[in-house]
Amino acid sequence: MNYNRGDLMMLAAGVVWALYSIIGKKLPVPPITATTCSVFLACCCGRSHSFIRFQLIT
Repeated sequence: MNYNRGDLMMLAAGVVWALYSIIGKKLPVPPITATTCSVFLACCCGRSHSFIRFQLIT
């Protein structure tokens, strides 16, 4: 059986989503606050990833 990069990314996404769901139920914060924090973190990670990728290309 051969796995490619996309398969591993989907596996990782499933694991992260499961952890997010489990941790989200145990946090004593309103759902809108948890969503806002997760969106903020995703934007920060996306920005740093695109910046690093831009630096590697140029």
